[in-house]
Amino acid sequence: MTQVKHFLRFAVLGPLALVLAFTFVWAPVEAKTRHAGRKRVAKVKKKVKKPVEAPFTADEQKLEQIAGREFVLKLRAAKLSATDYLNAYHYTRGGVTLYEQGSYGDAIFLFIKAYRLVETPTIQYWMGKTYQSFGNLVRAKEALDTFVARAGSWTLTRIKPAYVTEARAQIEALKKSLVALTVSVNVDGAEIVVNGEVLRKGNKSVKTPYKGIIWLKPGFTALVFTKKGFVNKELLVDKAKSGAVLHRQVTMLTPKQMIEKSKLYLAAQKAKNEQEKQRRILWEKYQQQRKEMEYKAKISKQSMRFFG
Repeated sequence: MTQVKHFLRFAVLGPLALVLAFTFVWAPVEAKTRHAGRKRVAKVKKKVKKPVEAPFTADEQKLEQIAGREFVLKLRAAKLSATDYLNAYHYTRGGVTLYEQGSYGDAIFLFIKAYRLVETPTIQYWMGKTYQSFGNLVRAKEALDTFVARAGSWTLTRIKPAYVTEARAQIEALKKSLVALTVSVNVDGAEIVVNGEVLRKGNKSVKTPYKGIIWLKPGFTALVFTKKGFVNKELLVDKAKSGAVLHRQVTMLTPKQMIEKSKLYLAAQKAKNEQEKQRRILWEKYQQQRKEMEYKAKISKQSMRFFG
């Protein structure tokens, strides 16, 4: 009976003791721990500070006076040097002055130096105009094409809409003054050299297969197709007129194939074939004579038996 009382007391009071322990002991401790954790997170958040903006350099201060603080920050965001931008700015102004004075070669030199520092599309616009005045129509079209292609995505400086309109008109006029050539080459990965200069698009050399147009000046142009393991193939375009559209097929050969196609090789092959032909004729003649001799010997033997 006593054991039954103890069991009932434990069965009733045990769960009640656990509930009281959770409510008055563990729950307050857990709440306190959570509160302390929140305080620590809040302290850490308070300690996080915004990155301090680096002070402007001397060239950035000069540029700030010319274009404003916001422009200098945009230049930093684009990871461009204020020193390079200022130098490119002065080179470009000098190039425009020389262009207006008719010193086209010197102007091109300054424009190239400026573009190497900061690839501003407007520099390509002035390069296109200068090349056109200089008489290099192919380079002029390349520069104006680059300007029009990049003008829409350039946000660092303002580009005059009149420049874009003028460039597009000049490109159409240049197309009528140049020769449009397309080529099909039997070998992939061959470089194209036009009048001694490797054909490029941007900073990369053009390699076959190339489906684009190779713009040439009217008259005579020499193209060379080159690849390691193959003999250089020359393509001459002569007496091409302005506005002409041409297509040429180019076949490149390995040294072995070149030898096989050469005149000496063909002459040797012809002599060899002729010798083989003569040898075959003599062999057939020999076989014919042999058959005739065997036939005569057979007839003679039969006659001897018959008349024996």
